[in-house]
Amino acid sequence: MVKLPAPDRLELIGALWDSLQDEEMTLTHAQAAELDRRLNDMEENPGDEMPWEEARKRIVASRKP
Repeated sequence: MVKLPAPDRLELIGALWDSLQDEEMTLTHAQAAELDRRLNDMEENPGDEMPWEEARKRIVASRKP
């Protein structure tokens, strides 16, 4: 188990992400289509956003039996 505090782990994740080159992050056709769909939805419905905490609460609540 990693012993780094959460802020240090997040910094490490960011550094790893930033180290990737564009050609190392190829998408499948399905992934690209889903990203395009989500981008279009976001542009067509700009008022549908919600804060992460609210989204997280909804996700957690939907997973309870």
